[in-house]
Amino acid sequence: MVMSTRFRIGAQALRGSLESYAKHFDFLEVSVSSLPSKGSQEGDFRMEPGIKALRQWRKKVPTSFDFCVVGGKYLSQLRPGGALEHELASVQVAVEALQAKCFLLKTPSDITPAPLWRDRLASVFERLSRTIICLAWEPTGVWELEEAISVAKKWGVFVVVDPARDLVPEGRMFYGRLRGLGETRSFGPSALERVVEAIGERQAAYLIIETRGASREAKEIRRIVQNKCSHEFVMGIKAPPDFLFFGKGMEEE
Repeated sequence: MVMSTRFRIGAQALRGSLESYAKHFDFLEVSVSSLPSKGSQEGDFRMEPGIKALRQWRKKVPTSFDFCVVGGKYLSQLRPGGALEHELASVQVAVEALQAKCFLLKTPSDITPAPLWRDRLASVFERLSRTIICLAWEPTGVWELEEAISVAKKWGVFVVVDPARDLVPEGRMFYGRLRGLGETRSFGPSALERVVEAIGERQAAYLIIETRGASREAKEIRRIVQNKCSHEFVMGIKAPPDFLFFGKGMEEE
C-alpha cells in the first residue's frame, strides 16, 4: 500500500482558543445554525456563528488547516420550509467564509430509510455538491450501516464510521470518528496503526478523535503515516507528497 492519503485530524470540540487548538490539530467541525432574528417578523432568521467570526477563524489558522461545516437542526430535520432554506444558504456562506472542504449532516433517529427521507436527503446533498468537495452523512436510528453506505454512494456522499469498530466504506475520501466507548478510553500505537490500515489509500481522510488523549493520538497517527511514507520512499515505491508532512504551525509535544 502506498500511503499518500492526506490526513486531517481534529478533536471532538474546540476548547480554548483556535490558535492553541491549531498547534495540535488541523481539522475542526463548525456547527452553523439558523436562529430566529430578535425583534423581527416571524420567519426571519440569522446565521450563527456570523460571517465575520467565521472569516476571522479562517485567518487565525494555516492554509493547511481544514474546516467542516456541520448542518444545524433545520437541515437535520429535513422538513421543507423557510428555516431549512435559510440554513442551507447559511451553510454555503459558511463554507465560503471558512474555505471549508467538508460538509457534515447528522440526522436524528426519525429520519428513516423510507423513500420520503431518502428523497429529501438526496435533494439536500445534490444542492450542496456543486460547491463542496467532501459531503459526509452521520445517520442514526434504524439505518443499517451497509444500507446507509449503499445509498450514500449513489449520492456521492461518505458515511461517517468508526474505523476502529465499523466496516470502512470504499471511496476516494474517508470521514470518521474514533470514539472512546466502553472500556476504550484511549488508543495505543498498535490500535492506531490498525486504524490507518483500515482507512487505507484515499485522496483525503478526515478523522475526529473523541478521547481525552486526542492530541497525543493525533500525533501518533501522523508518525505512523509519515513512517509508512518514508519506508515506501526508501523502497523506491513512491516519493512522499508534500501534503503528507502536515501540521504547519503545530508544536511538538
